[in-house]
Parts: sequence; structure tokens; C-alpha cells
Amino acid sequence: MKYQELMKEVEGVGKLKLSEQENFYRDVLNENSNELEVVVAATLLFRQSLLL
Repeated sequence: MKYQELMKEVEGVGKLKLSEQENFYRDVLNENSNELEVVVAATLLFRQSLLL
């Protein structure tokens, strides 16, 4: 997954339950461990969702 793809998917993820968001971000992190930009963005976006 590329950064731009992640950002498009994140728009819909914010409407999900927190547990579903956690699963989405966990999957992104597991599948994209070699894409540093995606890993950092997914980590920060998930942490942000916890604060909202």
C-alpha cells in the first residue's frame, strides 16, 4: 500500500467503531512493514483516533 492509498482509505475508517479501526490499522502495519511512510502514518493516525 502506498501513502496516498492509505489516506483515501482512512476517510472511511474514521466512521468505524474503535475496535474496527484498531483492526484496520493493525492489518495495515502487518502488511506494509517495509513501507516506512505508511507505517509511520498508520501509527500516528491510529493514535489520533484513540484521542478523539
